[in-house]
Amino acid sequence: MNIVIVSAYNIGNESGTAKVSERLSQSLSKEHQVLYICLGSKYQLQKVNKNLNYLKLPAVEVGGVHIPIITPKIKDKVFEQLTLFTPDVIHVQNIVFSGLISLFWAKENNVPFVVTFHYLPTEGLRYIFPKLKKDKVISTIDYIINTRYLEKYLKHVDLVIALNQKVHDSVRKIDKKIKIVNISNGLYLENFYRLKVHPPKKDVEFLYLGTYMARKNQEYLVQVFRHLPENYKLTLHGNLKTGHFYIKRLENAIHKNNIKNVQIKGFLSQDKVYKALENANYFVSASIKEVQSLVVIEALAAGLPIIALKNETTIDNVNKDNGLLISQKTVPEKFARKLKIYVETTTPLYSKVARNCRLSVKSFDINKVSEEILKSYKSAHIEHKKVKPAAINKVRLQLESLIPTQVKKLFVRKTNMIKPKRLNYLKTTLFLTFILSAVVGVISIFKSIKKNIVALLFNSTRSA
Repeated sequence: MNIVIVSAYNIGNESGTAKVSERLSQSLSKEHQVLYICLGSKYQLQKVNKNLNYLKLPAVEVGGVHIPIITPKIKDKVFEQLTLFTPDVIHVQNIVFSGLISLFWAKENNVPFVVTFHYLPTEGLRYIFPKLKKDKVISTIDYIINTRYLEKYLKHVDLVIALNQKVHDSVRKIDKKIKIVNISNGLYLENFYRLKVHPPKKDVEFLYLGTYMARKNQEYLVQVFRHLPENYKLTLHGNLKTGHFYIKRLENAIHKNNIKNVQIKGFLSQDKVYKALENANYFVSASIKEVQSLVVIEALAAGLPIIALKNETTIDNVNKDNGLLISQKTVPEKFARKLKIYVETTTPLYSKVARNCRLSVKSFDINKVSEEILKSYKSAHIEHKKVKPAAINKVRLQLESLIPTQVKKLFVRKTNMIKPKRLNYLKTTLFLTFILSAVVGVISIFKSIKKNIVALLFNSTRSA
């Protein structure tokens, strides 16, 4: 098969979505031709191996977040490359920007179109900011910028791949008829199985990997370790640039409470992730929302027991045999007490628990996942919603309705060049629309949304 995978991230990005998209492309390319559309510093078609090519779209960096520059010229180049590649299926991991361009091409060329959601699509803003209260204002905003968009988008999708039942149910609330299959993310488990495991000795080493942001809730972990002995040591890793403002909060909490057993460190490449997991004794998480957290699955594959607050990932994958689950209503001091008791009782049985951890994630093997996804592609081919030539214009108009008016003008403009001030205008407008994907743009709007979510959206829309 000729397969197109579409991602909203640059190669090597810290996001779990970026990692699983890259791994899926690499795995499928063992036996199939794969074009992986992602972001880069410039437009570039890069040959990775005989079956895998990266098509990199130019992007600008805003606060550490990469946002694609979509111009008529770039759109035409993507269309041209897709036509040359002649895909049998297009599988997108994001529903805006490159994901929307790919949908345009797929509908005009009658190619099956598959979507994977890496968040809960019905939750919109509350997925990014889970501490927001659900009220009429938030629900209305979510409907306008998220649900209504998805309702239109899903009408043209042949298949949704849901990472678990929670995503499945969320999609079904938006579209009652669309075909959905449940397939988890895939990992090269052997790389993690080779890592050595060892019980704690004098020092007990805890690890958390993740973007520095409120949803990941590292501030809670800092407060937890405030109540633990100094030989219980926590190391946090994430992107220091994108997490700048949140890190300031962590540093203030550490300084204010004179906490000696927490370290804030930077983003790790995959090779260094392996080393960090091998050096740790336990993986600890206080994340509030996680559809399917890659770092939790990786930690289990590495043989690390998980101590975590309950969320979508931990409820599905952590149990009494491989870790400890704690209610989100638990105060940090109580979490610390439960953690200490768990460590003391688990240490004598550490090797057995480590084996249980690894056995619990066997279903995430990338080879098995790739086989399931290939079957879903073939199913999508059979049940593909072909667009009749007479209906192409109608479908095009339906898809164009998904593009904000300001962006639409740039998208369909005939000229190939954009003046600098127009480019800045494009950055601003595209950044606002990225809320729809519920994936990026979190850091840049974090402080404002806490103060007044309604004012944020009103002012952003007005400035656009």
